[in-house]
Amino acid sequence: MIYRILRKGEVRVNKKRIKPEYKLEAGDEVRIPPVRVAEREEEAVSPHLQKVAALADVIFV
Repeated sequence: MIYRILRKGEVRVNKKRIKPEYKLEAGDEVRIPPVRVAEREEEAVSPHLQKVAALADVIFV
């Protein structure tokens, strides 16, 4: 994800776009954009699997 942000030119050093190979130097001013991480949606479990799991609990408990 970080490499993608650098590659797209969203990270700026000294108000200029930089390449991913750029090495920071003392006194460089870095601007990093806000990064949003998508939350994962819970996968729906089929009712059949829920019944099987419930039966397994009954049998093995």
